[in-house]
Amino acid sequence: GRYEEARLIYQQARGLAEQTGNMDRLVITLNNLGELERIQGNYVQASQRYQEALALSSEIGNQFTEALLLFNLGMIAMVAQDVEQARQNFIASLRRGLEMHTQTLVLAAISGLAWVRGVSGDPSTALAWLGMALSHPAADADLHHDTDIVLDALRLIVSPEEIQSGMARGQSIKFDQVIQQLLAETDVPDVKQNSSQIKG
Repeated sequence: GRYEEARLIYQQARGLAEQTGNMDRLVITLNNLGELERIQGNYVQASQRYQEALALSSEIGNQFTEALLLFNLGMIAMVAQDVEQARQNFIASLRRGLEMHTQTLVLAAISGLAWVRGVSGDPSTALAWLGMALSHPAADADLHHDTDIVLDALRLIVSPEEIQSGMARGQSIKFDQVIQQLLAETDVPDVKQNSSQIKG
């Protein structure tokens, strides 16, 4: 059906990118193939496509797609309930987002790290981070979608009332506060603590 048609188009695009040596296009196509597999619940195949794309992104030095792919791999680890792998991927994505001063990538990584925080025993802080992210001016449709996935996972351990109050509390938290807290708590030695350059 529709998915098979999309897969065929992406596979044709992959072949063309490989033939012409267009590595940037190949990275995008591999990510699209990964997204297609993820949507259908084929998480092993999705992870394989993301890993291929990530290796190429690292090779050509495309930090934006690296950050995006690391986030996508974090979401795969989240589905698999692999908390440590998810944490590592989201932190690495956060690091690249900060280096590029790209708010949307940083907010996405924060939403993923909120899940890690929540399932690690601190859902109150997790919900506050999500509330901050969603109330940020740079929050876009993709972030809302990703946050919905995180919230669905947190609903297994937190009541609706706690979610509502926690998210509301997050609206009064500043972007920089969350960044500084994350940098203080995580091992990200190659990140300069310059989040103030990202206007929050």
